[in-house]
Amino acid sequence: MPKPEGYRKALRVMSLERSLDGRYSTFIDTPGAYPGIDAEERGQAEAIAYNLREMAKNKVPIIVQ
Repeated sequence: MPKPEGYRKALRVMSLERSLDGRYSTFIDTPGAYPGIDAEERGQAEAIAYNLREMAKNKVPIIVQ
């Protein structure tokens, strides 16, 4: 289960790809975010929301199955 740091790492990779004008594929295979209180204390909800916003700005299609 991803923790806040994992979401921030994914955002860095997406930003790098966007700056290099590359195309990338994403496979999402996770049962959900880590449910611990410590994850929320480290800003998990904010990290998820920020990632969703940035993914919506991408020009590359996102397909989730």
